[in-house]
Amino acid sequence: MFEDPDHDITDVTEPDYSEERFRAIGMLKDGRLVTVLYTHRSHKRRIISAWKITKMSEETMIQARRLANGKLVEVMPDGTERKFVRQTDWAAFDAQTDEEVMTAVLSDPDAIVRTDEDRKDRHVPNVRKIRQKLQLTQEQFAERFQVPIGTLRDWEQGVTMPDKAARSYLRVIAKIPQAVIEALAA
Repeated sequence: MFEDPDHDITDVTEPDYSEERFRAIGMLKDGRLVTVLYTHRSHKRRIISAWKITKMSEETMIQARRLANGKLVEVMPDGTERKFVRQTDWAAFDAQTDEEVMTAVLSDPDAIVRTDEDRKDRHVPNVRKIRQKLQLTQEQFAERFQVPIGTLRDWEQGVTMPDKAARSYLRVIAKIPQAVIEALAA
């Protein structure tokens, strides 16, 4: 689906998510239209869920098919075809100044505007790198910093993500590990 040149991606991140999430809609090589919800973890695309689009309301349904040349076209109710219209006009977007883009974003009630502080707060520390930098095994790290071993493994494998408090704790461990060890021993 990601190889479909006409696929469309929308940022669907919500304020309470611990990571950015995206929804992609596109066509598989066999002609099925699919939606994929995904995120990025460890520089890889991690699919959260995917489903075939089978039935939609009349107002939102778009029928499409891929031509022999590989192009995606929209099939109109009368059977005629027209060029598939993407939701995002990137040429128009690229032509806007930064001020015009920001004005448009701020005028959209559904837009989520993130400050640099928000982005910093949402950044998930790489637990494995922190542990390896300290030259500790998972068991040693878990014991030394009082993190359940199962939780640590889940974080490292991307099964779960640290919550806001845990992300802050991991940042402190990364910056001043000895102070954390001393504080926990007191």
